[in-house]
Amino acid sequence: MTQDHDNRVILCHVCAGTGFDLKKFERVKCKTCGGSGLTKPPVTVTSFLNDPRHWRMRAEEMRRLTEEMRDEDARGMMLRLVNDYEKIAARMEQTSQADPLPRGKRR
Repeated sequence: MTQDHDNRVILCHVCAGTGFDLKKFERVKCKTCGGSGLTKPPVTVTSFLNDPRHWRMRAEEMRRLTEEMRDEDARGMMLRLVNDYEKIAARMEQTSQADPLPRGKRR
């Protein structure tokens, strides 16, 4: 059974909770849910926007792109974005450590 951080699961959208591929005549295990009939709820925007790893990956991607740039002004702008993404990641880390409630549980 697949569960998210709130231990929520939903019926698999591919097999409708049966655990079997409904498009096949013979009983073939659903590849999406692995035959359990359950999957994680869809990822929400806020779930990854508050994740420091998301921002660190964006920074790394931006850093790689700057290596290929020839225009120095554009490269400088991109490196400032890298710095900003790193700042956001650090801020999200601080926020998650200071806030014991998951994002969806705020009042």
